[in-house]
Amino acid sequence: MRGNNLNDLKNNINNAEDKNKTDSGEKIAPIGRNLCIALVALCVVNIIAHLACYSRLPENVPIHWGADGSVNGYGPRAVTLILDVLPLLCLGLFLVIPKMDPKGENYMKASGLYRGFVIAFTLIMCGVTWFTEATAFGVIPATGGPVGLIISVVLGALFVGLGNYLPRMRQNYTFGIRTPWALADENNWKRTQRVGGISFMVLGVLLVVAGVVSSVVPVDDMLMAAIIVTIAVGAALVPYVYSYLLFRRNRGSRQNGSNVIAMLNTVALTQNTNQR
Repeated sequence: MRGNNLNDLKNNINNAEDKNKTDSGEKIAPIGRNLCIALVALCVVNIIAHLACYSRLPENVPIHWGADGSVNGYGPRAVTLILDVLPLLCLGLFLVIPKMDPKGENYMKASGLYRGFVIAFTLIMCGVTWFTEATAFGVIPATGGPVGLIISVVLGALFVGLGNYLPRMRQNYTFGIRTPWALADENNWKRTQRVGGISFMVLGVLLVVAGVVSSVVPVDDMLMAAIIVTIAVGAALVPYVYSYLLFRRNRGSRQNGSNVIAMLNTVALTQNTNQR
């Protein structure tokens, strides 16, 4: 009787899990409907505001700034239309990813953090799109302006926030430090995300420091770019290498355990043979 009850319980659990997987349209939605509408509306209003300013822009507008915040690249104003749509495109991607991921239900286990990241990223992207207009209309000086410092501080804060979020992210195929060894082992995933979170927070702090230094001390743009790339590559490699080393250690432990078991079995067989 007890065995039948246990089987019924297992079947009910399996049925519930299957229902959750198939009912992805409602279950896998870490960003609620109201918040989704609000963010989409924000991006659309942002685009409309840019279109209202478009006719007043000069034919060539600032599109690139150096480490010291000075404009060092211009382009046709039509380029701004592409940049203005980016926040909406990125938001659409963030909304679709959890539904496309085979492990999308894991997003629901950290939905609050995911929502916070998407909100922050969308607000930052909408703000960044106004650097061109602000510079073209003289709100931000074209030489020695604060653009470089603002971008460094904002990106640094974003990476610090992302680093705080990573350790709480469950296994999935689209977000986080997705090494093959982490995807194959949940314990490897958890420890890799923890190390990745630390690496990303260090990267964020260093980006802020680099931005502050470059705004005070003249730094060549190529040198600053090389420093940022080096820091970013290092922050990405540390958790990747850690994940592999953890995999190697665990595999070695399992092999050693198998060898010990095989040796014990051999000893047991030998003793049985001697007794006979």
